[in-house]
Amino acid sequence: MTKRPRLHKSHKAARLEYAHHPSRSPDLNLIENLWEILVCAVNKNIRQYSTVQELKEAIAKCWDEILSENLFHL
Repeated sequence: MTKRPRLHKSHKAARLEYAHHPSRSPDLNLIENLWEILVCAVNKNIRQYSTVQELKEAIAKCWDEILSENLFHL
């Protein structure tokens, strides 16, 4: 904090709090949350896909549903 005292003072004045997360934390990476939602949606049917094409189609269908429902809520 001493390297940038002016910045530190402005954060204090604005009553901003620091989020203590590692720089590469998945909490800060929205795509990680999106991947988790996609995996859960695809696995929701609890089935084994017979072909790669079936899996791709299931992923595409879930992707479209996720984008229309949850993209702005990440």
